[in-house]
Amino acid sequence: MAHLYSQHLAKQYSLQRNRLRATDKRTFALLKRISIIRKYVLDFGCGDGGYAMQLSRMGARKVVGIDISPTMIKLANRNLKKEQIKNVEFMQADGAQLHFHKNTFDVAFSNFVLHHFQDISAPLNEISRVLKKSGYLLATLNAYKVKSRRFIDAIARSAVPMRLGTGRDSFVVTAFLHTNEDIKSSLIKTGFKVLFYKVVQNPNAAIDSSYHYINQVSYNSLLFLARKM
Repeated sequence: MAHLYSQHLAKQYSLQRNRLRATDKRTFALLKRISIIRKYVLDFGCGDGGYAMQLSRMGARKVVGIDISPTMIKLANRNLKKEQIKNVEFMQADGAQLHFHKNTFDVAFSNFVLHHFQDISAPLNEISRVLKKSGYLLATLNAYKVKSRRFIDAIARSAVPMRLGTGRDSFVVTAFLHTNEDIKSSLIKTGFKVLFYKVVQNPNAAIDSSYHYINQVSYNSLLFLARKM
């Protein structure tokens, strides 16, 4: 199960969201390349709904945003009511157990969500199941590199405190950082073909200094586009 934001943390994240957009330009450039016009889109880990509404404005036929946090879903519905967008829907759901039929969506969009799963294959299997054949998954997430191979198992089992933002407005969330190799392998095993895969700069996040293995690991952010085979 993905990390469940507390009510306080969900509201804090929502307030700071517009400051945490360092990778958006690259992500949405790639999204425009595949086009979501008249497509059914899943916003996997929708947070406060900002991206789902942006996807609607880009021409999607229907956008369904899911998030495990009930506080996030309340915030998303509140924001949706203000915008009066009719083709967006939000619902609380565990990303490892989606309640959609097979072959429902044309595109799945996931912005810094997958690293909240200890077993990344679980959400990837569900996304693959609900995507139509040749459907796309566009995602950003955090991964790690280790100085010594003997630390990989220990790090993979531990939740990593990630500090988002800078200065007094920064806050910490937990994540499970996977290696680049593990992510690629999991995508292939769950039925995806990787079309684009790139390390991107993300000054909005850093491993918090409280992390036990801080001297043994470094992190990077990844942007990838994959197609269901």
